[in-house]
Amino acid sequence: MRAHPTARSLTNLSRLMLVAGLAGLLGLPACALADKQSLARDAANELNLNSRFDRTQLVMERIGAKEKPEYTRTHRLWGGDVRVTDAEIASFRMVNETEAEVTVHVAWFRLNEGELRSTILRQKYEDDKKGHFLLVKEERVEGDVGLLAEKVERAMAGAADLPAPAQFPTIRLGENE
Repeated sequence: MRAHPTARSLTNLSRLMLVAGLAGLLGLPACALADKQSLARDAANELNLNSRFDRTQLVMERIGAKEKPEYTRTHRLWGGDVRVTDAEIASFRMVNETEAEVTVHVAWFRLNEGELRSTILRQKYEDDKKGHFLLVKEERVEGDVGLLAEKVERAMAGAADLPAPAQFPTIRLGENE
């Protein structure tokens, strides 16, 4: 005896629903990791954008409790003697489900010098178990020293080391003809 055609379609529909349900369950961890990744990326973007524009209160919300004193010490000149002109995230990677590593290119200058400098920072973010990724470590990996309040030795330039001022004779039309 053959099964009724409607019964056969219900069986196929049941199988399809079962396969879709299993696929959804198996895809859930990947979706959760993607959400963690987007949370970490957003945290890094917000922190670096807010630090560039000297929005200290918003920046401090993205810093881990243990890192706050060190971050305050190393960024004390920002917005004052040191001006950040650009902070661009160069790379981002999830180390695991709760940690992210970010590389940031920072363009900056000292007000008393006016020379544009470039420094590359490595930042580490961790999930605080409340759905927020916070900065827990930051270090300079290459580029100009001094962005993170490192001690910089500056040689005093002598008169012989300074370039001669550029002076050109003034030429007025109609004179000296």
